[in-house]
Amino acid sequence: MAETLRRKGVILCLALLLACLAPWAAEAGTERVRQEFVAGRDIALPVLPGFEEVLGRSAEFDRLMSKFVLPDNRMLAFYISDADMERMAEGSGEGFRRYLIVQTLKQGVFLDGDTRFDAVKASFRDEMAALPAQNLPEVGDVMRDATEYIGSTYKTDMKMEVGESRNQGVFVETKDYIGFLNLSSLAIETAQGKKSYPAAVAMMAVNVRGRLILVYSYYSNYELLSDVDFVKDTAKMYADMLLHANVDNVGGNVIRNIILICLFVSAAMIAGMLVFNRLQSGKWDKAV
Repeated sequence: MAETLRRKGVILCLALLLACLAPWAAEAGTERVRQEFVAGRDIALPVLPGFEEVLGRSAEFDRLMSKFVLPDNRMLAFYISDADMERMAEGSGEGFRRYLIVQTLKQGVFLDGDTRFDAVKASFRDEMAALPAQNLPEVGDVMRDATEYIGSTYKTDMKMEVGESRNQGVFVETKDYIGFLNLSSLAIETAQGKKSYPAAVAMMAVNVRGRLILVYSYYSNYELLSDVDFVKDTAKMYADMLLHANVDNVGGNVIRNIILICLFVSAAMIAGMLVFNRLQSGKWDKAV
C-alpha cells in the first residue's frame, strides 16, 4: 500500500499530515500571527483556536486549492480543525470536514471610511439572494477544470457537479462586517455510482484596516443543525479576532466572487476527502 501511495504521488490529506509532523511539532501551543500585505497595508492573521493553519506547508495541497481559487482572488490563510487533523493522523480515512479559509481580491478594494463599506454591504445584501450560483458559467468552468486535474493527477474517474444552492440570508451584521449562510450540495460520480454531499458555509466580508477580507467557514457533509451553527459561530469568531488583531481598523463583482468561492472550496474539500478515502480502502479505478 505504501508503495502504491508513492507511485501515485502525495495526495491532499496525506501531504497535510506529513507536512504537519516534526517541523511544526516544536511550535505546538505557541501563538503564531502571520502578516500579509494587502493593497498596501499589513494585515495580521491571528491564530484560530481549535484549528491548524496549513497553507504553504504542502506544495501538493496548495496546487489542488489553486484549482478552486478564482483568477481575481488571492488565498491568505487556510485552517483545518484540530479534531479533523487528529482523526486523519490516526488513519481513520474520513478526511477533513471543518475548515476555514481567508481570501482577498488581487485588485485592492479600498474601504477607508464607513460609506464605502456600507455600499459593499448593500450590494452584498441585494445580490446574494438573487444570484443562482450553481447556474453561473464560472461554476461549470471551474468544476470541469478541477475534475480534469483531479482525474489526471490522482488517476481517478471522479466527476463533480454543483447541485442546489440555498441562501439562508444574513446571520450577522455590524459596522465592520456582514455575513450570510449558504447551504449547498455537491454531487460526486465515480464508477461505484453517484452521491450528493451537503455543505454548509458561512461567508463574511470584513473591513480590516480599510481592506476587504473574505472569511469562509465550512462544514462539508454536515449532519446536524449544530453543524450549521458551528460554521456561523466560527466565522464570526474569526472576524472578531481579525478586527481585534488589527486595532487601527477603520460592488457587484465582489459579491459574485464571494458566492462562487463558497461553492468551489466546498467541492475541493469533499473531493479531497473522497480521494483520501479511496486511497485508504485501496479501491482506485483507472481513469476512463
